[in-house]
Amino acid sequence: MNRKDQMLRTAKWMVGVVFAGTSICAAAPETTPADQPPPAAPPVQTRPAAAPAGGNWWDNAAPPRPAVQPPMRDRDDDRGNPFRRDDRMAAANSSAASDYPASELGSWVMANTMAARARMLFSRAQSELSATIRHVQARYEKSRDYQEALNAERQAYGEYIETRKQAMRSLADDEKYKAIIRLRDELGEKLAHRRLEKDASKDEILAMATLKMNYASDARALEVAALNADPTLKSVHDRMVAASQRVSQLRAQMDDALRDAPEVLAARNNLENARIAMVEASAYAYASAVAGSTALNYSYFLHRNDATYGPGYTYGSPYWGR
Repeated sequence: MNRKDQMLRTAKWMVGVVFAGTSICAAAPETTPADQPPPAAPPVQTRPAAAPAGGNWWDNAAPPRPAVQPPMRDRDDDRGNPFRRDDRMAAANSSAASDYPASELGSWVMANTMAARARMLFSRAQSELSATIRHVQARYEKSRDYQEALNAERQAYGEYIETRKQAMRSLADDEKYKAIIRLRDELGEKLAHRRLEKDASKDEILAMATLKMNYASDARALEVAALNADPTLKSVHDRMVAASQRVSQLRAQMDDALRDAPEVLAARNNLENARIAMVEASAYAYASAVAGSTALNYSYFLHRNDATYGPGYTYGSPYWGR
């Protein structure tokens, strides 16, 4: 066998192999990869019973497709749907029911407004109570008895000061008293000078201070003796003490009157009512905030997987199967 005949036989064998493979592929059914889902079947077209006269059946329009029905929770005609929110307020306003917590958030806003108003009313009640107390106190201080007691106290004090000055004039010619006063003043200046130098010991400072205190005690003893020697000073002092006691007694009565005054009691009652209202409004605001936040989070949870269902319909995460 020559080379030419051998090449011709090889070519015929290859052509046969190719033809057999093509036939097998054409006869084998079409397969789908394992990782891809099979394609959806095309919609079945309904063929008319008979062709119209003078034409073919495929010339006619296709039959109408059935309308896509929304899920049960979105149907308006499903009155017994257990998954639809019963929003009577929205129904009364002729608006569609919604899962948005409008009433809870509205209560939240209203509760915060009420809490702010309660705080301002409490502040006003405090101001009114303070103003009422000052008014009652000023009215009592302007009374005739209190003014007469104050004038008597001022007059008795002035008379006592003048009588004491006259009793102290007898010490102006007393050489012993003047010497004690001079030593006391000189020792005080020396003590202040030594403290500024900051080189004196504690014992030296203590000795000078003790000596100064002794001089002051001796001078005070001479003054008391001179005052006791004046016969009129004691009576004047007694009148001053009596006048001061009368003023103190009237002030105590004024304090009792402030506590028992009808307008003060009414102002205190208003303050307590305002305090109760503020506490109540604050508690309502806090509870509304918690309820509104919980309702809003729940609404987000219900619609966490929202998608579109057919033309013109939108449905949320189903309530069932969770």
